Amino acid sequence: THFHETMFYHKCNNILSRLEIITLMEHVDYTASRADEDNSNRDMYPLNLNDKISTVDKLILDIRDGPAAHFNIDISGLYLYMTYNIDREGYYIEPHTDYPTSTLFGQIYCPVANSDNLYEKYGTAFYSPDLKVMEYGKYKSGCGYFLKPTKQSFHGLKDVITEPRYSFLLDFVTPQQLKDEDYNLKYCIQV
Repeated sequence: THFHETMFYHKCNNILSRLEIITLMEHVDYTASRADEDNSNRDMYPLNLNDKISTVDKLILDIRDGPAAHFNIDISGLYLYMTYNIDREGYYIEPHTDYPTSTLFGQIYCPVANSDNLYEKYGTAFYSPDLKVMEYGKYKSGCGYFLKPTKQSFHGLKDVITEPRYSFLLDFVTPQQLKDEDYNLKYCIQV
């Protein structure tokens, strides 16, 4: 169908190794929790991207040459804001779009244990405009997806989770989006 030709998401397998995930977790600021309006069962902690993390530099290049190129988005000059998220028991999020809060949005999963049984159940569902599930992104360490936020880029987690789900959220934003979303520049880097 025409909708599939203009797909709004790009799934990534093994975009981060386990070692890279651990390296990134060393830069999480657990004293600066960011509230999540959608659901009280999510804790969001920003990463100190100004620490000059080589893993982030490599990740940005991989995103530039992968998902950003797929969507024909030039991320040069955009700001990256990244959080470490812990979705706790009871978390779910209805189908929604992130339009227009980001230019490019991504989620990379980082489960601590082997979670083969949670691949689909805790992965992100991608929906058609009439809110039918088209596909799932696997909840598997180092895997994830990137979205080009539009009014049609519906995604969510329809099942209420029964054990913690861990991930990084990445927002590539323009200076205006940075201001509109009130991101703390202390945690942002310009790409």
